[in-house]
Amino acid sequence: MGAQVFLVLLTIYCAGYAGRAYSADDISSLSVGWSIAHRGDLEARIDAWTARFPDQSNTFGPAGQVYSKKGPLLAFLAAPAYRLTSSTGLPAIPLITTLNPVVTALTGWLLFHLTRLAGFGPRPAALTALVWGFLTLALAYSKFLFTEPLATLGLVVACLAAVRFPGWVGALGAGLGLSFAVLARPAALALVPALLPLVWSGVRRPGRILGFGLGLLPGAAGLGLYNAVRFGSPLESGLSPIETFSTPLWVGIPGLLWSPGRGLLFFSPAVLVGLAGFPLVWRAHRRLALTSALIVLGHLVLYGAWYGWDGGHAWGPRFLVPALPFLVLGAGPLLDGWSRWSLALKSAIVVVLGVSLLVQGAGFLTDFNRLPQPARPNDPMLWELPNPAWTATLQLLGQGQLDPVWARHGLWPIPVLLGAAAALALLPTPAHSRRKLLAAGLALTLTVLGFQVDVASLEAESRELELAAALNTLQNHVRPEDAVVVVAPYAQTWFLNHYRLPNPVLGLTEDSLRLEPRFRLTLSRLLKPGAQLWLLVQGFAFPDPAAELDAELHRELCWTGSVNSFGGVRLSRFLIPGNFHDLGIQATFGRSLGLKASAWDAGTTLAPGDSFCVRLEWEPASPAEGVNTRISVQVLDAAGKLVTQHDGPPGAGFKQPGPTIIDNHGLSLPGNLTGEAFYLTVVVYNPDTLERYTLADGTDRLTLAAFRVERPTR
Repeated sequence: MGAQVFLVLLTIYCAGYAGRAYSADDISSLSVGWSIAHRGDLEARIDAWTARFPDQSNTFGPAGQVYSKKGPLLAFLAAPAYRLTSSTGLPAIPLITTLNPVVTALTGWLLFHLTRLAGFGPRPAALTALVWGFLTLALAYSKFLFTEPLATLGLVVACLAAVRFPGWVGALGAGLGLSFAVLARPAALALVPALLPLVWSGVRRPGRILGFGLGLLPGAAGLGLYNAVRFGSPLESGLSPIETFSTPLWVGIPGLLWSPGRGLLFFSPAVLVGLAGFPLVWRAHRRLALTSALIVLGHLVLYGAWYGWDGGHAWGPRFLVPALPFLVLGAGPLLDGWSRWSLALKSAIVVVLGVSLLVQGAGFLTDFNRLPQPARPNDPMLWELPNPAWTATLQLLGQGQLDPVWARHGLWPIPVLLGAAAALALLPTPAHSRRKLLAAGLALTLTVLGFQVDVASLEAESRELELAAALNTLQNHVRPEDAVVVVAPYAQTWFLNHYRLPNPVLGLTEDSLRLEPRFRLTLSRLLKPGAQLWLLVQGFAFPDPAAELDAELHRELCWTGSVNSFGGVRLSRFLIPGNFHDLGIQATFGRSLGLKASAWDAGTTLAPGDSFCVRLEWEPASPAEGVNTRISVQVLDAAGKLVTQHDGPPGAGFKQPGPTIIDNHGLSLPGNLTGEAFYLTVVVYNPDTLERYTLADGTDRLTLAAFRVERPTR
């Protein structure tokens, strides 16, 4: 019957498959997974812009790195999917989001066996698993990428191993299960005492404690190593000073239990049935009942004291999701004795389970990101009744704005086929035929899931066509040593799906450098002399003299002047200068525009296709003189024919401190260019009249350097 439970749960979970990320937590872990797969490091650069917020999912490392605050398990599980999709050309996230439906169905199967080991028959065990799987938050969270389902699986495995195997092997399994939960959600380490009633039981207690410690070692050591590699200390996880246990328990625990915006009783009323049946579990297996109670109590105390007990943008009290299997352990045994209960109790149970089914269906079929969410921890909105989130959910359902892939695309045969697969699991057949039916149902379910992955992949491909065109250009021209800065804060998932090159990608906003100075250090780590930095901007003007990021790039790098526009997306290329060599030339253009210094990072011999930077330092007599001029840095051949040039206002028009304007220009030579004599020159002109400024000798062009172009010898 356990296999039937697994298949029924999996078919329904696949009906809610949406194929996309939902939260900042998801994107943070996915960013790390991308870096593991493509870069071999642990950074979350694509989602770097969120590190400026102390309560967001990312933070800064000691040398300007961008790291996730989340547990490493989801990132490491996502990395193989990135490698696989990188070779196939498909987006990764639709594949990665198949993880939690399978994980949650597997947890239901294990919960069935745990209930059996507690001393109950197959029917109450199946009822417990189905109540948990369909009538609690487990249903909605099966489609999200939050790490709570992974932690739930680990905790159920821990209890199952401790009950199933009486010696040190069971304790070892309990430790390994808790290790799994810790790697998913490091806070699970606080649940060690909750498992002691199961571990410290039976004969050979010292051996069981030793086995439990050995099983816990991979989780504790793995988490410590993960932190040490990133922050230099196994105890440092990157949490900010505000992320503390600062909420009074008399505020947080009631909020988790009965606040209209996050309360467990509002979002999973079926736990009341589990609590009503808890005495049955206590009589059948006291150690398991005690451990279950401690796990629930541990979650309430731990997260009730957390500064953001509400869990941020989510559906219901997500922090309590790992505790739900232990809250409903008694539901199956209670329902199994249906005939013995009074009419009043039966009526109450039907009402509670019916309401819970409606609530779970609402969360399962809609996108919580479209609902009003608390703006801050302890937001008064969480206590409003009627709650705005519920009102908005009903509006979405009434308008038919459903979230699953099949609903978004009108593919109604999908739920019909999944229903048929569930029916195969439930058909009363002889044992020798059941396996074939279950295999057929599983094959049908996985086929339908694979089809939905394909649909979600095509949907991801069809979005952001302007970004796709820009990315295609980028991937055709970027060099291995180049870096990429993306100013498209709400398109991270698109890049996580489609960017497959190993070049580092730093996701920022136009005001990142002003709001968080540590981004300067983060940016500087990407700048390798002689390489290029590509700037991809969506929805912002470029260049923007008011933007701190643009000013920094123009001050430190050499813009080539190239801007490829793709609708609202612009792609620009900067040269990262090497060591500048002073050209020793000063001059005055016009009456008072003084060239105080000149330098470049090239030499007397260049190769075809080479790029180089020229740095000029201007001192205008007045600010207006700097604004009303254009600087043209040009390369001429021996006959005076123009080869390449870069024009722009001094300092690209950005305001700079002090009287001197740092003016960088990036130039690239044609790939077929050769010759003995080329000249680097500068011309200054009025952009309105095109009249050139003259030098003291009456000429209008200043030669800065001479060089030759040779093909490199092999």
